[in-house]
Amino acid sequence: MRVLSVDPGINSTGLWYADDSDGIGTESLTLAKEKREGRYRFLARLSYELVKRFGGRVDLALIEDYPYSRTGGLMAAAAEAGGVVRAALAACEIPWLVIPIATWKSVMNWYLKKDTKAEEALYCARACALPGAPPFFTSTDAVDAFLMYGTFDKIRRFEV
Repeated sequence: MRVLSVDPGINSTGLWYADDSDGIGTESLTLAKEKREGRYRFLARLSYELVKRFGGRVDLALIEDYPYSRTGGLMAAAAEAGGVVRAALAACEIPWLVIPIATWKSVMNWYLKKDTKAEEALYCARACALPGAPPFFTSTDAVDAFLMYGTFDKIRRFEV
């Protein structure tokens, strides 16, 4: 099965691609908003990149959901990014599942913080020690996408 896991955001988006149909092929990447690039231009570029890179290559997509946030504005922006991702996937006829943050954190037993640069570095380093992880991650967003895939994999193997 070919699975794309997406942690959408308005400044950067983490992606994890796993193809276990011919052995495990994985890809981790982060699309980041460029300097002076507006939110809508970034979201348009994100949807274009999803279609270009993964259209026709994905059986299922997993998208992080934002059921809570510190402020309503952050939640609305995250929902907007998630909506753009869902629209791009729908345009490619890729089915998707939404996984709430609390679900993947609970299943993966993942409670590390990422509020400072030092915490972000530890977050990425600890994730690299997990089974199936690459030797490095480009961002905490890519780690979150990887952990969502791990959640899906545990559920489908009845390991939860």
